[in-house]
Amino acid sequence: MSQSIQIFSLPTGRTPMGIAIVGNLGPVREDRKVFVVVANSEEDSVSIFEILSTFLVQPRGKIEGIPRPYGVSSCGSGRAVITSPTQNRITIIQLPEATILGSLQVGARPYSVACFSMASRRTAAVSNFGDSTLTLVDIDNLSVIGQASDVPGSSGWRGVSIGQTPSGSQFTAWVAGTEANQVTLVDLGTLRVLARLSVPRPTAIYASFAVGSAGRNSIMIFDTETLRLADEIPNVTNPQDILTTSLGNLAVLGGLNAIWNMHLPGGFISGPGRTITTIPVPGATGLAGYSSTSRPDGPGLTFVTSPNSNSLYVLGLGSGNPPREFGVTDVGAPGMLASAFASTGVNQILYAEGVPLPKQLGGVTVRVGGTFKFDITAGWTYSPVGAVEAPILFVNPNQVNFQIPPGVALGNLVPVQLQRPDGSMLLSITDILAASPRIFTVLMNFQGQAAALNQDNSQNGNPQSILGAKPAARGSVIQIYATGAGETDPPLLPGEPAPASGNPLILNRVLPQVTIGGIAARVLFSGMAPGFVGLWQINAEVPPAVPPGPAVPLVINAGGVSSNTVTIAVE
Repeated sequence: MSQSIQIFSLPTGRTPMGIAIVGNLGPVREDRKVFVVVANSEEDSVSIFEILSTFLVQPRGKIEGIPRPYGVSSCGSGRAVITSPTQNRITIIQLPEATILGSLQVGARPYSVACFSMASRRTAAVSNFGDSTLTLVDIDNLSVIGQASDVPGSSGWRGVSIGQTPSGSQFTAWVAGTEANQVTLVDLGTLRVLARLSVPRPTAIYASFAVGSAGRNSIMIFDTETLRLADEIPNVTNPQDILTTSLGNLAVLGGLNAIWNMHLPGGFISGPGRTITTIPVPGATGLAGYSSTSRPDGPGLTFVTSPNSNSLYVLGLGSGNPPREFGVTDVGAPGMLASAFASTGVNQILYAEGVPLPKQLGGVTVRVGGTFKFDITAGWTYSPVGAVEAPILFVNPNQVNFQIPPGVALGNLVPVQLQRPDGSMLLSITDILAASPRIFTVLMNFQGQAAALNQDNSQNGNPQSILGAKPAARGSVIQIYATGAGETDPPLLPGEPAPASGNPLILNRVLPQVTIGGIAARVLFSGMAPGFVGLWQINAEVPPAVPPGPAVPLVINAGGVSSNTVTIAVE
């Protein structure tokens, strides 16, 4: 996978087992809440967590009074069914109100439950391990619809899955019978047994075709048309749960303190090329996945219950980017001149007077560096430790021009903090590279005619559009002005100009390549322009073979980074 998996843990009650996502599986909105419900099997409660985004989860307390809960299934519209094996009953809860709607006696020792909609009513199929029955429950009316006998169950929490079979049955329950070494298929319309599949110690069923077999230490894949074994994923030790989430095809393996991420080309029914990644989770038991796009492969979170540590583990492919509360130059380099675009709190235009440049102008301060840290419950937090105040050239009500301090550490998603005169602060991010060339232009928008001088120090350009300008002769040397050169030798302090005398010359550590009209140009000098802060001067020879014209393309590359494309006039 291209992204690394981030893992967080949140405390639950004692010995969490079953888990379900309750709510709308589309994007989280204010009017559409999504929750994680966790059954705390050794206390009379379930823990509730709210998914605020695909990267943020917060505890919402517990619902007490549910005796020794074990299995959980979402029934839609914020309702969930909880099994209580020790009390031979189920409990229905409602979210976000966090209320108990009622409870109902079912068969003996119900562990697994699966919800579905049948005849426009929410229905739950409850597998009763103690008396080998399957109870059908009307969730809306809290009543028993009927019961099928001789349906062996399991003590796992995902021992029931709802699907279809070629018999024409609209709804079929696949029920894992661990001790009976079979999976029983039950027509939920007639509560008649349709078939029995031989599976050594089945423990969990996913999507009515993938069956975890503790007896074969494998995941057995059945063809839903013929009910024959179509494929098998071997060497899956004592599988306790199976689920496809945004992370991939996951399996909980009993006793391994981990989950397996099975990369299966073509899905569960696959060919060669299977690989397995182990994700450590202490005492991993139950799995649940949330996708903001309602697709298993969409961005989302995976939740794993951990009874060994009384925790809910939250796994994701990332945590999004840190806050970007204002616009700032996306990619910078030490010593580069950059811009931030925000409401600065200043109501006038201010320029720095003299050098070295000030670290504060009009009460505005910019800091580069520090660290962002992500927490699954609090989101992104910022620490200014290690941040460096940036020299400031210019401030107006909506913009700050500053220098990225020389010596600042390189990296991606480097924090940039803007402090306004009233003390309020805004945060953003930028990438700091060894070099990030940007060529200045006559129009000061990094487009069109370059800010360049000819060999005789006249302004380069098309005389028909720029008064006093003239083209450069082929074979002559031009001076190109840019920023983003990176560190220098000798080094300069933040806000310090290169000596106006040119003694010593301040040279760039990263040497640039220049192309003019697509042809490599010979670079004679690359350093900081004498007397200026952050201004990069490159002297380059216009290749004799360049076709003449009023707008010949010019590009600088330094450290593998290409500049904006500008133009010069050549004759």
